[in-house]
Amino acid sequence: MSKFQEFLISNYPADRLKEFGDTYKVDTKDAQIRHLFGRALIALEQYPVRQSEEERNRQEKYHIKKALDQLTRLEASIQNIESIGGHIFLDDIMKLYDRRAKITTNNPLSLMRHEREFLETSVSLFRTSLQKKLERAKLPRGRPGNVGLEKCIDYLWHVWEGSLGRPFTLDYHQGAAMTPAFDFVKDFLMPVSDFTDAEIMTAMRTVIATINTHRKPEQN
Repeated sequence: MSKFQEFLISNYPADRLKEFGDTYKVDTKDAQIRHLFGRALIALEQYPVRQSEEERNRQEKYHIKKALDQLTRLEASIQNIESIGGHIFLDDIMKLYDRRAKITTNNPLSLMRHEREFLETSVSLFRTSLQKKLERAKLPRGRPGNVGLEKCIDYLWHVWEGSLGRPFTLDYHQGAAMTPAFDFVKDFLMPVSDFTDAEIMTAMRTVIATINTHRKPEQN
């Protein structure tokens, strides 16, 4: 169980989570969905309510650099481990996506070799990804935004559209949002925050605009 799942269990009422899942037909027992819900909750606590884009990016760069230092040390440690044993590690990762998944092989030594290659390659690829993200980081000036709420909603978008395949949209009628996506976000936040509809709509607009900006190169 990830630390984010543990945070969800500790900070979100279990009966409310079940009711929420039943209402929106979300499998709240799914490990990946619980992980994303937990990350959404932590984002609300981790980031200040209002922060300029410059401050936000500076903080992001700090955490990327910190993560890169830790990954470099982790890579060195992995290389010094003679045996990373057993099939359980890969099985556990696969079960996050399919509970029935299981690795079978007649050659345990081959499995251990592939497991080691997988771990080393994964850490290396993650480090490379962070390095590219750091190189692209900019410090534009912008108006303050509700960073914690925006990051929280971004994780909820991953559940709503990424995991469930539902459109993450906003429609307006006399100043009110009229979409299932808005209701999903608002109902998730209700037990843990007192954000107004206007604050949620503003944050959702920011998240949707960011998502659409990232999608444009892929569509061309």
